[in-house]
Order: sequence, then structure tokens, then C-alpha cells
Amino acid sequence: MIKKITWGLILVSILILLMPIGVQAQKSLFVYCGAGFKKPMQEIGELFEQEYGIRINYQFNGSGTLSNQIKTVKSGDLYMPGDIWYINKLKNIKGAKEKQGNYIYTQAPVGYHTPVVITPDNNPGNIKEFNDLDESEVEAVLGSKSAAIGRVANKILAKSGFTLNTIAKMGTVNQVAMTVAMGQGDVGIVWRANYKEFEDKLKLVKIPKEVNVVKDLAIAVLEFSSKKEKAVKFMNFVSSEKGRNIFAKYGYRTNKN
Repeated sequence: MIKKITWGLILVSILILLMPIGVQAQKSLFVYCGAGFKKPMQEIGELFEQEYGIRINYQFNGSGTLSNQIKTVKSGDLYMPGDIWYINKLKNIKGAKEKQGNYIYTQAPVGYHTPVVITPDNNPGNIKEFNDLDESEVEAVLGSKSAAIGRVANKILAKSGFTLNTIAKMGTVNQVAMTVAMGQGDVGIVWRANYKEFEDKLKLVKIPKEVNVVKDLAIAVLEFSSKKEKAVKFMNFVSSEKGRNIFAKYGYRTNKN
């Protein structure tokens, strides 16, 4: 009799221990997020959890890397890349022989990404304006094609007709900013928000409107999310005035002007 009671108590204890895990899983969302958004999105996630009791788990990486992961694993709840182009690409996924479908359930605008040129604070290449890059021998650090900033930088350079001496291509825009801030490159192209993060170590050079490529930012709920109602709630929270104000605090623009 004692043994039966003991085993019963053990079983009840195990069930009690497991219950919070299941509850926690139901009260959390998984977000694929561009690495450049780490600080504002973490702040927004903490505020959202305080208000709604839903925890936000992030995976930060280059936008292209995350897109490939989404197409491979087909799980998760939301996706926020550094360029709306990546969301649009997930709307018409095609395989080798047939269309595979739309991976986006719904989406909402957030703001705008403005590319800028950065140099270390001591500006070894003496780059004072964008046109100084033309025929310059400065060593450049750019984003790779797996990062939204890498695609955008290539477009800007193609429009300007400039060819840079690129010594490194980084997987995320954060890595570009950090490398230049550490003086391991003479110039880089990043988002304005990345400059704001390191403005005590960097100088900013604006890119002329006629060659710049300002990108729309959006957050999307994934079609295969099993928690669409909660995911839409978080999407709307990020897109709300409260969310946009947090982005503005970190140097993001909420309008194109």
C-alpha cells in the first residue's frame, strides 16, 4: 500500500513539473528576425510579454539565411527580415517542377531602412562625402549576399558606378558595423540604425537620394504558424505606434521623408 502511494505521489509530481512546460510552449512565439533588429525587437518583445504574458523567442541572423531556414523547416510563427523583398519572395515559392505555395499568412509595415556609409572615427580614407569613394583605394567591408544590406550595397554601388576594394563580406549587418568600428576596414555600408549604435566610434557619410536604396520594413506571420491569433497580435504590436516609437529610438525611420 505504501509503495502504491509513493509511486502515485511521484507520478503526480512529474505531471506537475511538466505542466508549466506545456503552458509555456503555448504562451510563446518563435520569430525569425534580421540581426540588425536585435535591440529594438528585444525591447518590444519584453514589453509585449509584460502586457500579454506571451514570451517572444528570437532567432537572429542574416535575412537570406533565415529565409532559407524557413523554407527548409517550415515551422515558426513570424519573420522580420531587413528588406520586405524577402517576405515577397516567400509568397510564391517554386520547386523544381511545381509551385509549392505561399508561406506568408499576413503582414504589416514597420518602417524604413536607410543605408549609409560609415568610416572609423579617425576616417583613415578621408571620406567626407559619398563621391569620395569613386576611385578611392580604401578597404571596404560589406554585407554578403545572405544579408539584406549586402544586396542593397551591391545595388547602390551599381547605380553609382563605383567599384570598391572589398576586403571582407560579413554575414550580418551588425558584423559590418562592428568590423569598421574596430578599425578593421576603412569604410562600410550599413543601415542608419547600425551607425546610431556605434556613433561614438564611427563617422557617417550620407548616400545621395538618386543612388540610395531605402527599403520598406515589414513583419509577417508565417502560414504554418500553429498560433496565428497570438502571432497576429504580436505583429500588430510591432507595427503599432508603440512599436514604431521604439524603432525610432534606435535610429530607424517611420516615414520615408
